[in-house]
Amino acid sequence: MVERCAWRGTHLDQIQTTTGCGVIAPARRRTGRNGGIVINGHGHAAQPLPWSRRRKGREAACGGHQLWAAAGTLFEQVLTADGESQFRELTRHQTKRDTTHHKDGGVRYRFYARYTLACAGRPDHEWWEPLLATTGDPKTGFNRCEYLRVVPTTGDQHKRLYGMRQDTESLNAQFERAFYGQRLPAWGVHNQTVVVLLAAQAENSWARQVWRDEAEHQRHTRTAA
Repeated sequence: MVERCAWRGTHLDQIQTTTGCGVIAPARRRTGRNGGIVINGHGHAAQPLPWSRRRKGREAACGGHQLWAAAGTLFEQVLTADGESQFRELTRHQTKRDTTHHKDGGVRYRFYARYTLACAGRPDHEWWEPLLATTGDPKTGFNRCEYLRVVPTTGDQHKRLYGMRQDTESLNAQFERAFYGQRLPAWGVHNQTVVVLLAAQAENSWARQVWRDEAEHQRHTRTAA
């Protein structure tokens, strides 16, 4: 997983399709007054989910549902008896990554989420929704990576993963100060990548040793008691 907060839909699509790493980033916020929808007390930018072949056949018998993409996942818009709109989060069962190898040696990755949508009086709808841009999105004006995430912002998993951001930023600051003029001592993207990977490996080795020392200390303390 890659943690970052400033990337927009285009950046998120590029990094995920080329590296196969899911980006942990919060979805855009927007107040209800400015066109957003309120989820768990927070306003989120939202856009209706376009029709697709994955859903059209399944919803044809019941007339369809109004689905919205927001907060990194999907919601169904339901009208109450007094005419107000409520947004019910769809059940996401799992997320998968597909890998495509091209003849030129290139590799592209795709992420999908399996959703279930309850339908009154009929069997539940179930399908795999793409989380990265599709060929049909430009025709409908749907910027998929602006509203959908590999890890939705509504779940506990996002809170746990994004909570590591402070440690990541601290490590980034130390890394920048380690080199004169904040410049990597390497020429070219491949050499620079090696430097960054070795720095991360050194940090992980240090953290593992600290953990082992603490575990050993606790073991001796329990033995002595």
